[in-house]
Amino acid sequence: SLLADLGDTKCVIWANYTEEFRMLEELLGDHARYVRGGTSIADKEQWIYRDFKAGSLQYLVCHPLSVGLGINLTEAHNAIYYSLSDSWEAFKQSSERIYGHIKVQPNKCHYWILQAQDTVNELIYDNVINKRDASTGFLDHLKVRALG
Repeated sequence: SLLADLGDTKCVIWANYTEEFRMLEELLGDHARYVRGGTSIADKEQWIYRDFKAGSLQYLVCHPLSVGLGINLTEAHNAIYYSLSDSWEAFKQSSERIYGHIKVQPNKCHYWILQAQDTVNELIYDNVINKRDASTGFLDHLKVRALG
């Protein structure tokens, strides 16, 4: 399995839906902490900073929009997307949390996006990538106009 292949390295798992958190908690139990809507700020800080960043906790399961602004998770260089939402911004922000900067993250980052063939997962992924391409195309256009 993917988790077995990762060995004992730290990993952030991104999930979006309540049922996914339930399934992941059933699989990982106390080997992970779970950050989602409704998680108190105190719990978030304890789980992220003490247990994951400074501690031995291997897995942090998070909703991409529930972690908080400005928090990086560069102690991990592996991220698993158990699911995606339709938000390019949430995908971009979550992927950048483990990357940080080369001075902070010396390891090559790995991202796994779980998808089932011929399901809505493929449509959501394609839509997110199309939003990325449109967003970067617009920024490239602005750069050309600013420089030209």
